[in-house]
Amino acid sequence: MKYTATNWKKGDSITAESLNKIESALEELAALTEKEPELVKTESKEEKEPEVVETDSKEEKEFPKITKAKKG
Repeated sequence: MKYTATNWKKGDSITAESLNKIESALEELAALTEKEPELVKTESKEEKEPEVVETDSKEEKEFPKITKAKKG
């Protein structure tokens, strides 16, 4: 079944029906990914772990900058 997203607006009520719609879609997705795990996109380890950049600045030593590791 194709999932149709709800266009939520400020003041909309969250109902049991709307929550059950979301739960049903998640259940279908979980069942599909169990049968065909290759459909799930995973990130490489390199993309998940940020690189810590060392510096001589006192402030930056206390709070080192974290940058995304370059692919390559």
